[in-house]
Amino acid sequence: MEAADWIGLGTLIVTAMGLAAVFLEILQAKSVQEGEFARQKTIDTFEFYDNSRSRIRDNHQIVISALTKAFPDIPSEGTIPLCELQVSYLVSDGEENRAIRAKVVDSLALLERLAIGVNMGVFDEEVIFKLSRTQISGYLGYYSRYILYARSWTPAAYAEFEALASRFHKRSVLDGKKPSVAYEAAVELQLLPIREKK
Repeated sequence: MEAADWIGLGTLIVTAMGLAAVFLEILQAKSVQEGEFARQKTIDTFEFYDNSRSRIRDNHQIVISALTKAFPDIPSEGTIPLCELQVSYLVSDGEENRAIRAKVVDSLALLERLAIGVNMGVFDEEVIFKLSRTQISGYLGYYSRYILYARSWTPAAYAEFEALASRFHKRSVLDGKKPSVAYEAAVELQLLPIREKK
């Protein structure tokens, strides 16, 4: 081998090593970027969940208190779905009714936004499942009649929330966890899955 051949071979080896190093750096950068995205996704999930959880819970307690006051003979503790009389009360005119209905709508809107975020991959489904699997399916069960009413004018109302809550319910059952009482009651009453009124 002549000197030129050695130089050519050396150049080829250095070039190959350089390309390999660049390729490894690209892979590492991509891995770091994916890790950063996953980390940010988890942070965003916790932030949204923390900011909305107490509002949903507080709204829910206000709704339960108001319905218990309005209908002392009808259980309103949140473990069974709203009855038709309670939904009629929520959607009727009147300042107090509108204020209570606004709490229901606010909670359902937050739950729908959370579900859209999870279903689009913006929020981490595993985190939400671990934090509130039973509450999410429970809210769907409890408000199923109201959602059915809402779908009489907006057919896809809260569909993302329903899909997420149904997935959580199925996963809970498969995992051998105790499912939401309200969700189970809504299924038994044939309110879930929610269908359009005929």
